[in-house]
Amino acid sequence: EKELVNEKSRDEILEFMTDTIFEDWIVEGIDDVRVSHKYGREVHVVNDAGIVFAAKPFILVLMSDGAIETEADSALPEIAKGIYEIEIGN
Repeated sequence: EKELVNEKSRDEILEFMTDTIFEDWIVEGIDDVRVSHKYGREVHVVNDAGIVFAAKPFILVLMSDGAIETEADSALPEIAKGIYEIEIGN
């Protein structure tokens, strides 16, 4: 099996995606485990995608189109929290 990046580079990339000043959306909704994520924001578009390092890690992608940004700012963390609770069995 061919590696795309070595372990050191992988850890560095994940650290950049974890330790950010952009802690809205997924991270705001899931605040008790590590989340490595990348967000995107344009006019009427709010997206956040990341790896949730729960006991059983999973990938979570939240995307919107035609969004009212203030509504997305409150809805996306709630959606992330709900999905997280389903995934961990709460």
